[in-house]
Amino acid sequence: MEKMGAKRMVVIFAMTVALAIANSLMGCDIGGADDNSDTNTNDTDTGTQGGCVDGWCTIPAGSFDMGSPPDEPGSEDDETQHQVTLTRSFLIKQTEVTQDEWTALMGSNPSYFSSCGGTCPMDSIDWYMSAAYCNALSVEKGLAPCYEDPDDGTPYDIDDAAGTKVPEWPEGLDCEGYRLPTEAEWEYAARAGTTTAFYTGDVLADPFSCDMDANLDAAAWYCGNWKNTTHPVGKKQANPWGLYDMLGNVWEWTWDWYDGYNGNATDPIGPDTGGSYNERVIRGGGNIDAPFIGEYRAAYRFKQSPDEGGTGPDGDNPGSGPRPVKSIL
Repeated sequence: MEKMGAKRMVVIFAMTVALAIANSLMGCDIGGADDNSDTNTNDTDTGTQGGCVDGWCTIPAGSFDMGSPPDEPGSEDDETQHQVTLTRSFLIKQTEVTQDEWTALMGSNPSYFSSCGGTCPMDSIDWYMSAAYCNALSVEKGLAPCYEDPDDGTPYDIDDAAGTKVPEWPEGLDCEGYRLPTEAEWEYAARAGTTTAFYTGDVLADPFSCDMDANLDAAAWYCGNWKNTTHPVGKKQANPWGLYDMLGNVWEWTWDWYDGYNGNATDPIGPDTGGSYNERVIRGGGNIDAPFIGEYRAAYRFKQSPDEGGTGPDGDNPGSGPRPVKSIL
């Protein structure tokens, strides 16, 4: 992960400055009709391949090789391949949570890219807010929430998130309601049985560039085609299990604290604490701060402070949001 180093930080700074200037010049109208024309899209509905119903896809229990082989272009040192077995099937949202969905449930829209529109992914959401959203969704659906206030055991909510309380997850993977995916669940769902860098194929361009890559372009809104805005969900090619935008558009939070892998594992949920990093794993690559093609690979791991991204237009990283899952019990 450190291979990107100073070069990555320089590119991110340049992208951020360019975006700020563009927003100023356009009166912050960064999601206009031209930007969302989706000229490089594939609207074919492949949802039936993944058993998707009403916007949720069933992911079967199984085993897979997590991480990347060392000869994969862009492979990082913290992606050591190892076998992971997931013993529970689970539901995962077919798309990233949209601005309309977030606003309807949470009552506000803190999106940096609000002018992109209601069908665009929710962004500017930190890890704590993402956990609170999952609980709110559980309550709406009449399910027992997964996360609890660490002080009094009540359901974790947006006020707890504002106080950056770390929720308890007492029932773990056996909880009834909606929750954040574990890092292993996320990668398993993103790969959908594929073994290449992207679910559409291998890396074709320089992984440390932002050049046009035909395989990535088919699957994702990324640094080479994003046009300074997020884009409506579900406009690129779905993966073999029917999921859209698992790569690109916005980064997606997982439950796990960041640390190195510890070999083969069954139902891993990450370390108990953040350790020296005190950062959570965020996956998928996002338009704001993934300046290289290699950061959109299914195996790529990015560590980020859980309180980044959640303060709207002034956030440290507006390019992140949630994609809830639910164990099938």
